[in-house]
Amino acid sequence: MTSLEGRVIAITGSASGIGFATAHLLAARGAAVSIADVQEDKLSAAAESIEKATPGAKVLAKKVNVSSTQEVEAWLDAIVSQFGKIDGAVNLAGVTGKSSGSTFVADVDEDDFDFIIGVNLKGVFNCLKAELKRMKGGSIVNASSVAGIRGYFKSIAYCASKVRTTIPHNPPLPDQQPPATDSPTHSARRHWHDQNRSRGICSSKHPRQCHRSVSHLACPSSSPSPSLSNGPRRLTSKQRPN
Repeated sequence: MTSLEGRVIAITGSASGIGFATAHLLAARGAAVSIADVQEDKLSAAAESIEKATPGAKVLAKKVNVSSTQEVEAWLDAIVSQFGKIDGAVNLAGVTGKSSGSTFVADVDEDDFDFIIGVNLKGVFNCLKAELKRMKGGSIVNASSVAGIRGYFKSIAYCASKVRTTIPHNPPLPDQQPPATDSPTHSARRHWHDQNRSRGICSSKHPRQCHRSVSHLACPSSSPSPSLSNGPRRLTSKQRPN
């Protein structure tokens, strides 16, 4: 198991699901972790769970709405203030909204559309922009979805948000896509996934079947993988835009 002693990693969407499992594993490997989520109660419970599982773990928990530039900037400033740096980031915050899997385009509520795009697309942009300003090297992992490649029925906003956070391969590798994960987001729209599963689009995995892959990609020892269509692009100081 790779030691991450001395590393500082920021994780969004970490009060539950893949983010929670990833934070647990990174802390167990010695990393200082900052967990962020809008679910304040679950976030506090997540921090307590990590500290209990890994005595001495360094955990900074912050309520953050990733669609807000100001909140993201303030969160990352707090990480640097407490730990002195940021070595890696995992951007997992995501929502399906009310309309995904149940509403045709003509009937989609505009506020719900803006909510989904705000978290899934602008949220990733806000985090990336702020992280790149503060990181001198390391890895950033962004979570996308097979919905960004194949599409889901009656899910215009969700699919649109994931198309723009997916890095396609040429030629595409559809059989390399990870299946849907049985996370709170997935569970909230189980009927939607059931519809798509009947069309052969997705299956389900537990978050703990994904957290090791995410944790590895966030580690300094990771490298770009041709088997992941939305895989990591290593960040170095020379690669960062001016």
